Amino acid sequence: MHRRNSTRRTRGAVVTTVVLAATLSLGVVALSASVAGAKAAPSIKNYSNKLSGNTNGWCTFAEGCNGQPGGYGTIDIVKPSFSNNGGYAAKAPAPVGQSKYARVSGAPANGSITQSGTGCSQPGSENCAGPYVLYGGTGSYAVFPANGFTSSIKIYIDTAWAAANPGQVFDSDVSLNDKTGNYLVDNIYNLCSTATGWAVSVSQNAGGCTTGPTVLTTSGWYTFQEVFTPLNGVVYVTYHVLNASGTPVFNESNQVIVTLPNTNQAVPAPVSATGGPNYYWLPDEDVLGLPVADISLTKN
Repeated sequence: MHRRNSTRRTRGAVVTTVVLAATLSLGVVALSASVAGAKAAPSIKNYSNKLSGNTNGWCTFAEGCNGQPGGYGTIDIVKPSFSNNGGYAAKAPAPVGQSKYARVSGAPANGSITQSGTGCSQPGSENCAGPYVLYGGTGSYAVFPANGFTSSIKIYIDTAWAAANPGQVFDSDVSLNDKTGNYLVDNIYNLCSTATGWAVSVSQNAGGCTTGPTVLTTSGWYTFQEVFTPLNGVVYVTYHVLNASGTPVFNESNQVIVTLPNTNQAVPAPVSATGGPNYYWLPDEDVLGLPVADISLTKN
């Protein structure tokens, strides 16, 4: 997957070059050699997994998600009675309508970094990176749907753990491809633990532990949505966070920005040169046993 900072840890991936309609070019780290050589799908297909019975679609390449240093962490289905060793969200209830959910953890980038019940020893910077899903495809969708698409996932927020362990990070990332079916750009929720809960901000590429005006101060399940839509020839992403009652607690809409080659000029991504989704990923996952559930991808 794309390495977001200048040190670029490949996590067993390969370096490729993205060409965007012969006008834009970005050097990226691909998720896997098998993605780089995959045939682009004509258009996206809807995907859904409640994560109550299986983890189908997650960690689909040879490296998998086995928690080894330099890898993509772990994902496991658990019951609400799971204690998580008294750590984050111990015995968290399942979302309404489910009897189980998944727990994800990050993998240390190297042997000098550790992850424990109190978080990653070196928070942020993808030092403890989590698992990924390709929405049931190969990660090479090359067609942006006429009306766009929406990615959604539920994540359990534990504000008491945040207050006891400030400065930890988890990110929720949906990446886009270009028209060749290769990686284009990340679109990320950044959540940072503070004394009052989890601060929410958004970014493309690097985000880190950013504190903003919106802080989730009540524990429970939240739905994190990213809605990609075309408007006036360019691609927009709208971020919605909903609480367990379905009430919006965070909303922000931005143009998706890409960078011109050689000039470093940032420009709105043209619909004509933008593909579909590449992956959903937790590039920073400093929380040991973060509960997640009900991930979906739907065409608008």
